[in-house]
Amino acid sequence: MDDILGKVVAMLLAAAIFVGIPVCYMGQRAKSAEQLYLLSVNTEFVDSVCNVGFVDFTMYQQFLKEVALARGVYDVRLQHEQKELLLNGTEYSYVSTFYDEEDVLEQLNKGEKYYLSQGDYLRVQIVKDADSYLAGMLSDSTSNVFYGGTVRYEAY
Repeated sequence: MDDILGKVVAMLLAAAIFVGIPVCYMGQRAKSAEQLYLLSVNTEFVDSVCNVGFVDFTMYQQFLKEVALARGVYDVRLQHEQKELLLNGTEYSYVSTFYDEEDVLEQLNKGEKYYLSQGDYLRVQIVKDADSYLAGMLSDSTSNVFYGGTVRYEAY
């Protein structure tokens, strides 16, 4: 009887391993594919803004729609850094002014374009919202994508 019980337990354990490992592997592959998709969407948006020198409402809404296609709920954070070179006596120094997504959205909601100057730095973060219901159901909430670039504004 002990021999039969051992064989049954071994067969159940083997079945669990043969099913469990591929499922875990496929979950990791799905997460990698999702992060790659978000990185490509983020890169496309930042590079297009850096090339033209502004963000308009249509561009931003299209970007949010593409982010929403990924599974999960994401928070998009924009940061615009404007550097100025100041002469203080005989020394030069850089002074940075930072604008966040509230400043950008305020301009976009008025129906205006948000302009960036040549040499400014734009950084966009896509962070999985840990407070959402879907993130609580999913076991891993570490999908974060960061990308930034310097504004070239090719119209100059």
